[in-house]
Amino acid sequence: MKIRRNTILRDTILDGFVAQNLPDRKIDEPWHVSDLIYCLRKSFWGRTDPLPPTPRQAMLFMTGKGLANELTGGEPEEEYTLDGIVGHPDYVKLYPPWEVKTTRKKVDDNPQTILEMRTWMEQIMCYMRMLKVTQFTLVEMGLMGDYKPPFPSLEVWELEETWDVIEANWQEMLRRRDVLEDAMKGLGLPPMSTLLDKKGGRWECRECAYLLRCSWIL
Repeated sequence: MKIRRNTILRDTILDGFVAQNLPDRKIDEPWHVSDLIYCLRKSFWGRTDPLPPTPRQAMLFMTGKGLANELTGGEPEEEYTLDGIVGHPDYVKLYPPWEVKTTRKKVDDNPQTILEMRTWMEQIMCYMRMLKVTQFTLVEMGLMGDYKPPFPSLEVWELEETWDVIEANWQEMLRRRDVLEDAMKGLGLPPMSTLLDKKGGRWECRECAYLLRCSWIL
């Protein structure tokens, strides 16, 4: 049997997925929750001078999209807008509503590992604020499970938060929105990511398409 690597078809598949699911945002489009929970500088460049996602980023998003579609029966995400910010919770036909996440981190039954996922918590609290609820279900798929051996695993977490904390999180999102709006007016670049790994490095920067651009500015 002859085997030949087909990089053209591979790239066509990835490009088609990106075009359908990760299109460039219009410069005057409202900010999305996902723009506010990660690196603000990346979100700014994604509007003003966008670059395509890296193949790894596209594959990770594709994996998460596929899992969410399977678990929700392919139901389209519903869109919610509050204070000019747009959100798309994965599944709202049940109570509590669902958010589905895939991860490469070790997955176990310790709730503390979920609390450490700052972006997940911020995103879910945004959806709580939009939906006016204090409870949410998080469906977590670990691509590598507990690494003993590396094998996919699934955990489901029931989350509950006080309204005061939910509102405080929302006020922080409004502050970040204003930072991006100021940047769009030419009032300076937003800050780089503050999300650090256990060694103190900016993990979000490692796979970022804008890394060289940031390095040039620094």
